Amino acid sequence: MTTSTIESHKSAHDLGNSHFKLKDIIKSLPRECFEQNRRKAWTKVLISVLMVCLGYFSLIIAPWFLLPVAWIFTGTALTGFFVIGHDCGHRSFAKRRWVNDLVGHLMMMPLIYPFHSWRIQHNYHHAHTNKLDEDNAWHPITTELYESCRKISQWGFEAFLRYRLWWIGSIVHCGVLHFDWSQFRKKDQASVKFSVAVVVLFAAIAFPILIATTGVWGFVKFWLLPWLVYHFG
Repeated sequence: MTTSTIESHKSAHDLGNSHFKLKDIIKSLPRECFEQNRRKAWTKVLISVLMVCLGYFSLIIAPWFLLPVAWIFTGTALTGFFVIGHDCGHRSFAKRRWVNDLVGHLMMMPLIYPFHSWRIQHNYHHAHTNKLDEDNAWHPITTELYESCRKISQWGFEAFLRYRLWWIGSIVHCGVLHFDWSQFRKKDQASVKFSVAVVVLFAAIAFPILIATTGVWGFVKFWLLPWLVYHFG
């Protein structure tokens, strides 16, 4: 155990016996937790791109009975794009803001996620985590409201937001929150519009080309099903 780790544990123990704030917890963490590693960051981008390319190659060569495996692999690999975009949204991928924005847009573009929309909403979620009327990612309802709903509404809440079909709720959540710039502050709307335009332009170019060259089944095979797997994961 390193000296910094021992000191961190000691600090955490001391803080546990007194009143403390978030900044006190942050100070107790090892310094290396906050250091950006350019080599590691770009290596992860390279690995994610290679895994996604491998996934799409497997979709090209796989016989029909192995397509589900290829869809699962490709959709999981696409999750790596989201993870990198997530770090860009927190401005932790690179030191320069424009690099975070550029990489974030490129990573989230194939997922049809407007980067700035997601970034702003996600940071708002972190600032208001578990607040019943504020948190936009985790939004439970009160027992009283749940019990006052009809059975079909209760089933819909449980199925789409909590249990079997929660991944469909994830897709609806993206469409409702991330494409409507009127829900954002005036100062953020220009950025949101730009990000929405990026994914709309990508879809307007990539989807017709994909359908024209591979047919509707090609669109389902190469984009839709891996994308659904990504949301499921």
